[in-house]
Amino acid sequence: MENQTKTIEQAITEAVRAAIAGSLQGQPEKEVSKGERIRGIRELAAYLNCSTATAQGLKNRNEIPYYQLKSRVFFYANEVDSALKKGGKIQ
Repeated sequence: MENQTKTIEQAITEAVRAAIAGSLQGQPEKEVSKGERIRGIRELAAYLNCSTATAQGLKNRNEIPYYQLKSRVFFYANEVDSALKKGGKIQ
């Protein structure tokens, strides 16, 4: 009986994992509208369709405007777009 219980638990665990993996694969990436706040370097990289290293470099070189509250970094999509159109120079 104990062996059968473990098999049932394993089957349930595998089914849940497969269901979660399947639902995550079908989800589209979050799209950011023009005035929306972008939270963090990963979201910025996704918005710009670049690597996180490139996004971090843009921030570090002050080529795009950003706001920082302690360790959290925020960007606004419309400000990022404007800065990039001006050649990456923040005025």
